[in-house]
Amino acid sequence: MRTEKAIAAFLGNLVGLSDGTMTVYQSQLARFAVAFPELPTDRDVVDLFVTESSSSRESRTMMRRTVGRMYEYLVAQGEIAESPVTRLKVGRPKKSVRVRVDQLDAVSRLRLIRDSAGHVTGIDLTTELRVTGDDGKTSVVGTVGPIRCANVQDWKPPPSDDPPADS
Repeated sequence: MRTEKAIAAFLGNLVGLSDGTMTVYQSQLARFAVAFPELPTDRDVVDLFVTESSSSRESRTMMRRTVGRMYEYLVAQGEIAESPVTRLKVGRPKKSVRVRVDQLDAVSRLRLIRDSAGHVTGIDLTTELRVTGDDGKTSVVGTVGPIRCANVQDWKPPPSDDPPADS
């Protein structure tokens, strides 16, 4: 089957698409027709064309969708037995969960690092962000650290912005 004939049948069957979408379909399928005067049915050939069609991932994805839709149309019309376009496996996005402030809790652990004589030589600080659900179950949703501070002999706490307490 001639590629141009397949493209013309596919584009002629599309209804309700914006002018911009039609322009994108036409330009992408024109590039496909130049590369393949005869419609390829070999999966590896079509995948190689789509992969090499652009350096931009978004453009390659759009090319794969456009060419894939044309092949799906040809399968539905009985022109070919199966589409040679490999479908992208795209998972569903994770369900977002709303969390109330009273469900959040940050738990920090401070571990002193000591040398063989027992002197403090460093500090490890790890903080976990925990969420407690309405059912009472607690889940760790994030961890920061460990943040390691070595050579702490001269370490002093930073000055406080709070006024000194009256004595």
